Amino acid sequence: MARTVRLNISKRDSWGDFPTACLLFILLVSVYGLTYSGRFIADDEHLLMSRTLSLAFDGPANDWRVYGNSRILAYQNLPEELAIRALEIEPAQAFFSAPLAWLAEVMQVGRVQMLFTFNIWVVAACGTVVYCTARLQGYSRRTALAVALLFGLGTTVWPSSRTYFRDPLAMLFLSLAWLFAETVIVIKRQAEGISRRLAAAWGGFALASLLGALSKNTVLIALPLLPLMVLVRGRRTTAKAVHWRSLLPFLALGVALITAWSLLASRIESLARFSPAYYFSVLRHVLASSHGHFWEALAAPFFSPAKSIFLYAPVLLVSGIGLVRHWRTTWTAWLYTALLVVAQGLFYDSNWWGHVNWGLRYLLPAMPGLALAAAPVLDRWLEKPGGIRLVFTAGTVSALVQLLGILAPVHQYYVEMAMRDPAILSTGALWDAGLSPLTWHIQWILSGAPADLAISRSGWGGFFMAAAFIVLSALALSALFENRRSWLTVPHLAGVTLLILAMPFFYRGDPLYGYGRTDFQAARQVISQTQRVNDIVVVKSYGSPAWYFWMNWADAGTEWISLPYDFVVPSEVEKYNFDQDAGAFLDESTVSLFHDLIQSRPVIWLFLPGDSPGASLGIEKTWLEQYCSPGTEWEFESENVGVSQLYEFHCPVMVVP
Repeated sequence: MARTVRLNISKRDSWGDFPTACLLFILLVSVYGLTYSGRFIADDEHLLMSRTLSLAFDGPANDWRVYGNSRILAYQNLPEELAIRALEIEPAQAFFSAPLAWLAEVMQVGRVQMLFTFNIWVVAACGTVVYCTARLQGYSRRTALAVALLFGLGTTVWPSSRTYFRDPLAMLFLSLAWLFAETVIVIKRQAEGISRRLAAAWGGFALASLLGALSKNTVLIALPLLPLMVLVRGRRTTAKAVHWRSLLPFLALGVALITAWSLLASRIESLARFSPAYYFSVLRHVLASSHGHFWEALAAPFFSPAKSIFLYAPVLLVSGIGLVRHWRTTWTAWLYTALLVVAQGLFYDSNWWGHVNWGLRYLLPAMPGLALAAAPVLDRWLEKPGGIRLVFTAGTVSALVQLLGILAPVHQYYVEMAMRDPAILSTGALWDAGLSPLTWHIQWILSGAPADLAISRSGWGGFFMAAAFIVLSALALSALFENRRSWLTVPHLAGVTLLILAMPFFYRGDPLYGYGRTDFQAARQVISQTQRVNDIVVVKSYGSPAWYFWMNWADAGTEWISLPYDFVVPSEVEKYNFDQDAGAFLDESTVSLFHDLIQSRPVIWLFLPGDSPGASLGIEKTWLEQYCSPGTEWEFESENVGVSQLYEFHCPVMVVP
């Protein structure tokens, strides 16, 4: 436990906290930039990125770019009210990252590749907040740096910097709320009554909490705990006991704000997940579920040989020691972690493990608190040479575990397990160490397979980026230990910012996004030069190479939608060749989409790439010819993928039977 707590802690160190925080931020950004992947690992990211791009370029957020996603198609069969709650994901991720999509448009670089830099900034910023919180709690600069570095490089937040999940943003805002709560504690211990600083701290706490909830609903679980922490720890030793009546104004204000929030959320579609109706639906789901895997969901996050948080972040064992020895200052973090585990188990039951991720993604918002819970133990260890070696060893082991999740493609493990036996993922892989992701990733790396890094797929551009990030990391690390280099902070910050923003330019040739596909580029150019207002482009199909290209490179002014990804069954092809019934061959969702489009869009552009399953049959073209007037047709050739077709259809706005 820290020996002293005071508000102006920067006076204790001539080096100061602001330059240190900046250098820590630069170091983390540089390391995260070096390990940038730019690859989707789960369709959650597809949905989130689609909503961001639509918010940036289409106006209201929509899911057209992922229309072919199985979950989006399933939502169409739900009652409208339920479908809205399912589709309207928490909006903060799209809102705060949309400027990066606009910047990508200005720079004429890949939108997806630019948006994948978002969590680099978010996670690095969270690391600096953890450092500042530890300093505010009274720990030395050395201890605070150790806590922040172990958090940033020794836990699953490092691999999460490569994703586009919304959990890192929720984690950042919750860590800010935690920082403001600690500020309130410091002020209440040192000042009499209500002050401007106290009001500002509570205001910061409220804003950070609100933004955290808008990032992910599970942040709400922590919000009662932090004021309780303030109440328990914020009293001065000479202060009188708090009478319950003095809390009534705060309770009344809380009830008023919750009421206003509920009324607002019920009327705004994008806030559907914050309405009373949504929370009651969650409660009904929990009460109606059988919870056959509930006890497993409670125990496995701590004891599973494949999913335990201590396996994916061994340094958190130090946090567990902190709970035992310093429970008065660490109970908040561990109680929030436990409540997250309970909530996940109650809602998801057998799916508590969260599917495609490195470790347990749903516990990410708890990581800052758990890292801070390790601070009192680290503070004592760092006083002795043996303790320093122990901290270094724990940090190194934890960092190596994170590299396992970085160097090997996370999604590939789940693909291989599902192909072997889908049941493995939810049974054996959770309790058999030999089937765990950790084992598979070790085997992948030892086999000499390529690393899942953008620098390894981008030729000389990747080599330049790797060299630049290594140099910046080394300079930032050395500057953290040499006070005379404080003048490097500003050029460091500018350099690392420009380097991250330049990544999509240097990685534009990444084969994941088909920049070199001449057929895709030619089709995009034709559409860009001849499209009109209200035209719509239909791309076959979701999840295909064409979809990745359009997500990354489609012009901002082009509205487009993806068709479902269908495997072509030979028997169905034979049947179609016999009866030529396009309506019977196409799936219901595609037919429904076409009916909607020809009633609302004057021109439909249909793009059928040569390497998308079933595109060569031209079934979609045959169906549209029944209701629309065919316009110009184009053929584009690309090496090793056959011929891609682009069709223009002029469709009168009509009611189709």
